[in-house]
Amino acid sequence: MRKIFAGIIVLTLIISGCGTTITEQDLQGKWIYKKVSYLKENPPVIQQGEALAKKYPYLEIEKGGKLSIYSEGREISKGTYVLEGNIIRYEEVLEGDIKRKIPFLIKSLKNNQLTFETMDSNTISVVAQKE
Repeated sequence: MRKIFAGIIVLTLIISGCGTTITEQDLQGKWIYKKVSYLKENPPVIQQGEALAKKYPYLEIEKGGKLSIYSEGREISKGTYVLEGNIIRYEEVLEGDIKRKIPFLIKSLKNNQLTFETMDSNTISVVAQKE
């Protein structure tokens, strides 16, 4: 009985140790979009390769919880964020100081590649490479 209990504890520790904790420092930098998928479209619309590269979309995450999104050489969104586990809670500041909350679910972060999805009614998936 003790061996079974000890085995369960060891297995639990191994499984819980497999999860990677993402920190704000891991996210800081310029993330160039390599693939954008509009998952709610039927069929899903996917932008990648040269067509996406021409727009040069990227996300810039700075110290102090600042986040900006750029495309075609101009800033298209800016605001602040808080990291909660694997969710980036982004608060966009629109004209007239109107604020809109958009959570991003981090699906993976490895080898300087970030994959995330918007957690709203549009569900957009983005694969970005750190510059």
